[in-house]
Amino acid sequence: MTSERMDLFKKNQELEQWLNLLNNHLEISEKTAISEFTKPNLPLVFIVGCPRSGSTVLHQWLANLGVFAYPTNLLSRFYQAPYLGAIIQELITNPKFDYQGELFDLKQNGSTYSSLLGKTKGALSPHGFHSFWRRFFHYTEIQFLTDEELVDFDKVTFLSELAAMEHVFKKPLAFKSLFLSWNISFIHQILSNAVFLYISRDPIYNTQSLLQARMDYYGSIETWYSYKPLEYHELQLLDPYSQVAGQIFYMNKAIKDQLSSINERHWLNIDYSIFCRFPESIYYQLTQKMKMNGFEMDQAYEGPGEFTESSKISLSKNEIQAIENAFSIFEK
Repeated sequence: MTSERMDLFKKNQELEQWLNLLNNHLEISEKTAISEFTKPNLPLVFIVGCPRSGSTVLHQWLANLGVFAYPTNLLSRFYQAPYLGAIIQELITNPKFDYQGELFDLKQNGSTYSSLLGKTKGALSPHGFHSFWRRFFHYTEIQFLTDEELVDFDKVTFLSELAAMEHVFKKPLAFKSLFLSWNISFIHQILSNAVFLYISRDPIYNTQSLLQARMDYYGSIETWYSYKPLEYHELQLLDPYSQVAGQIFYMNKAIKDQLSSINERHWLNIDYSIFCRFPESIYYQLTQKMKMNGFEMDQAYEGPGEFTESSKISLSKNEIQAIENAFSIFEK
């Protein structure tokens, strides 16, 4: 079993070193700069769900609506100083700050709907903001923190930085935050007007896509890819098809269990297939949720009429049977 990434997905170590140096210096100034902010005033949107469930295209869709601000590929490089990073992004990409055409070639462009294993292209395309989340959520192997582990959570800095970014962009912030799928309840406690968009996908297609992601990322379906549920160590003993089925089953279960204890005005279930066929319908459902939390999205929908849904089965009948059997066992 290999855990070595394919060349396309290996980190650029020189880039990481420069980013680390830059952020260590900027963080010093960031602490002073955010001291005037306390918490966001507008409702924040958090996309949760399983990997390969459609979360990236949903985030791109939110980004293109013009209603929300979101972490970009550019902003992601300022993970220890997102407030200063947001100001820098505005100064070099917002046309209204392009003094006499000095930066005309860096004008803002909308996000495209292309990606590779969740990675988008373009300075202003959406980013998962993983390094930012890791500053506050100190996960080990499992992406779950107990109440005891969250006691030392830096709530003041976390909320101040979100509020500072909101101040720069003057819009509600929208995140693809699969990272937080096991700690939704905690986020709800500290951000009482948050809205969670839970996207889910047909289990067979989701499993197939995750198996392909393993192959693309590692060159083998034997190596675990992406987030690990609490049941990871037990799942690791099973075959790849059962592992992925369990990953999806238990991650979905954890999300549903948490959302069931939160008032429905704070979350919206989104079926990936329905989203692809009727994005306008999802838009107006989201409009209602945002209104319930104090933000009016009063503009008419101007996004795509539909998205092309990938619905081709590439697995063999035996593989599909193995996946269906695994889900049946987990459901029992």
